[in-house]
Amino acid sequence: MQRRNLITIKNDIMFIVEFENGTSLYWLIGGNIGDPPRTLIRKNAKQYKTESEAKAALTRAIKRNPSRQLEGRGKVVPV
Repeated sequence: MQRRNLITIKNDIMFIVEFENGTSLYWLIGGNIGDPPRTLIRKNAKQYKTESEAKAALTRAIKRNPSRQLEGRGKVVPV
């Protein structure tokens, strides 16, 4: 049986979820503190391996926090 060498290409592009609140920006972080958990410091934002994971997090944040009126204010950003 012949073994093939598989080359794994590492995806260096990560994604974060960004929200705009008037003139300020904030980003989602991991954890359960907050509604949704967020930070004002971009480097502390939770990084997602794929764009689809980040989009799912954005959707969850909007659905779980209807009183925050997040609809249309969030987006997925590559880092």
